[in-house]
Amino acid sequence: MKKKVTMSDIGAALGVSTVTVSKALGGREGVGDEMRDRIRRTAREMGYGAVRTQSPAGDRADAAVVGILTCERFFDKASFYASMYRELTGAILEEGMLGALEIVTGGMEKALALPALVKDGRVDSLVMLGQFGPEYMDLVSSSGLRTVCLDFYGGRGGCAVVSDGRGGAWQITRHLIGLGHRKIAFVGSLAATSSITDRMCGYLRAMTEAGLLPVPPEWILEDRDADGRYCFPLRLPRDLPTAFVCNNDDVAAQLIRQLNDMGIAVPGDVSVTGFDDYTLFPSPVKLTTFRPDRERMARAAVRALKEIPGTEEQSMLRVEVGGWMIPGGSAGPAKRK
Repeated sequence: MKKKVTMSDIGAALGVSTVTVSKALGGREGVGDEMRDRIRRTAREMGYGAVRTQSPAGDRADAAVVGILTCERFFDKASFYASMYRELTGAILEEGMLGALEIVTGGMEKALALPALVKDGRVDSLVMLGQFGPEYMDLVSSSGLRTVCLDFYGGRGGCAVVSDGRGGAWQITRHLIGLGHRKIAFVGSLAATSSITDRMCGYLRAMTEAGLLPVPPEWILEDRDADGRYCFPLRLPRDLPTAFVCNNDDVAAQLIRQLNDMGIAVPGDVSVTGFDDYTLFPSPVKLTTFRPDRERMARAAVRALKEIPGTEEQSMLRVEVGGWMIPGGSAGPAKRK
């Protein structure tokens, strides 16, 4: 029996690392165009499975297809979830499988309309990327396909792979407390996503440990409307906190602009932190944020598809992937009064 070609074999043939091969075959950044072409050409010549799946239809008939479902309201070509999607397709290709993306519109979700990928039986398993409502998750789960939820959990979906939102927000809030801040607000609509809820839990844990509870209700700021769209400018409390823990970098960047327009300097007067280390909106100042390990999250999701039994018990499994805090210029010492 012919030995299966691996990425290590391709890397050895070209004198490059397996990571470089993975990035080239997965279409990720970090590899020059010339090297990317060499890696793909060598992979085809060696008969690597993930590249064969890019060939004419007859050559990919035996390749498993992973359906990737994401919500229209979260997905943009430059969004965090587009970045997560690129990592995911790379991890899928590494396993010799194909990925097929379908964007679920708000109308489909409200009407409980099955995605075409599921309805037409085009996929062997599913990754649901980003938050879906529990009713829609239950609908998709009724298809019987093995399912992994990526970056959220809830409903009767399958195993969930999430970033460590609680730990990350705890680190960031502790960092602000260490800078002398005591009046710290949280920005994020809890009903929007499970990840926002986790991040608020981390914030509250740090505030509890520092003896800074109770937090005034006006220090928990809503940032989205009922449809999940950002609602800026924020309604800021009259007694302005000295620091804000924002649920993501987009919100942090917009809040900094709002404060600057009010004549409030960041971090001179107020500190602002983000989460994700990824933003559509350029920030006036480099953000202090938390970077989830997106590559490890993607690999964990694909590994879960292959290794977790397709049983009811899989819905009870949740894998948390860590990350690291990135210090920036948006958080500074609390201003003395």
